[in-house]
Amino acid sequence: MKTITLARAWRDRIDPVTVEEYPAAWSGAVSNDRADRAKRAGVLVVEKKTEAED
Repeated sequence: MKTITLARAWRDRIDPVTVEEYPAAWSGAVSNDRADRAKRAGVLVVEKKTEAED
């Protein structure tokens, strides 16, 4: 499980007939697979690194 925050609305297609919709700014815990799909879709809020993290 991972906690994600969406930067924009997202439709997660689970299979050919199942689609789950999430509104922009939604945040919550999802499965690792769903978190990976959201990352590939480019819908996650991008956290900015500080200079100390570089």
